[in-house]
Amino acid sequence: MKKKILMGAVLAGAGIGLYSCGNSSTAGSGTVALYATDAPLDGATRVEVGIKEIRIEHTGTGQGCVVFAPDQPYRVDLTDLQGTMQLLDLTNCPAGEYNRLVVTLEQSPVDVLYDNNGDGTPEAYTCSLTDYDPEKDKSKAGPLPNRTVCDSSAGECYIYVTGAVNILANQTTDVALDFSVKESDIDIDTSTNPPACTVSFKVYPLHAKEVEDHMKKEGKEHEIKGTIVENTLDTTANTFDLSMGSMTFRVNYDDSIGQGVDDILQLALDYGQSVEVECSSLDLNNATCTANEIEVKVKGTATDVDQSNMIVSVDIDGDGTNDIDVKVNEIEDVEPGKTVEVEVTGYDSSQNLYLGEEAECAKH
Repeated sequence: MKKKILMGAVLAGAGIGLYSCGNSSTAGSGTVALYATDAPLDGATRVEVGIKEIRIEHTGTGQGCVVFAPDQPYRVDLTDLQGTMQLLDLTNCPAGEYNRLVVTLEQSPVDVLYDNNGDGTPEAYTCSLTDYDPEKDKSKAGPLPNRTVCDSSAGECYIYVTGAVNILANQTTDVALDFSVKESDIDIDTSTNPPACTVSFKVYPLHAKEVEDHMKKEGKEHEIKGTIVENTLDTTANTFDLSMGSMTFRVNYDDSIGQGVDDILQLALDYGQSVEVECSSLDLNNATCTANEIEVKVKGTATDVDQSNMIVSVDIDGDGTNDIDVKVNEIEDVEPGKTVEVEVTGYDSSQNLYLGEEAECAKH
């Protein structure tokens, strides 16, 4: 049978300046702050895509600027972005008008965890992106979504998003990629083994005032994600430096934001694990963040799964021995020997147990 899941995405440009008609360029350069966010989808606990590049361009003048180009595809689980506006990059671009964003994604894999059978137990699917033609929604009221074109020979898909993004000289312009994961299609055909699964995105432009209203309405905070710079974790001063590729932020935190926060930060540093920091205050000019929530993404091999006590044991460094035990609230499609990702949020020293939100199968 085929199971259809609804997904969608919205691209948003915030901090957009006003330009007179016909003015396609301005001397100097400005900074583009690129963010990603998401809205929930019932039944889906992982929708992971690989972002290869995001660029802004003017289709008339040919002027363009790459605002995000990681060395390797940036794997992002869209369901992790709920409630946050995650900073992806800061980039200098020539000041002026741009009228399109082009998002380049890996065509596959798209990793999905979804309760396909409706029995409360999510199943893991490896999907691929496919084309989307907005003309098929032409009869619907409201603005049409944008086009997605896939090149199977290159293994890439391109989302072309029309909308004004105007870069002001010597200023920072926020651009947000909002995956609302609730409108486009995921088709799962369980008649094949393994099940065949394709994803097609719908993407809508969202403009400056709408972005501001969206963050206020959803109560979203800014978030940064990276790894702790060696020799910067100071558990007395409660500070550390977080490296995000070309950017480094000084993070200030308080012990009251989580049980055993110093311990989970040391864990992340020891094993080079990713750290997600939700910031009550994010200062891009001074590269500082005041943390109100910290989560460590631990990835490794599950060595034991105790469903009755909700404890997952993980070999992080790959030497075949258990490194940590984590008591979690949810365990999804995890078995011994499988690659697992655990959201670690605290540490209970009395039981020598790390504490976490969920442990789930992670294929990539």
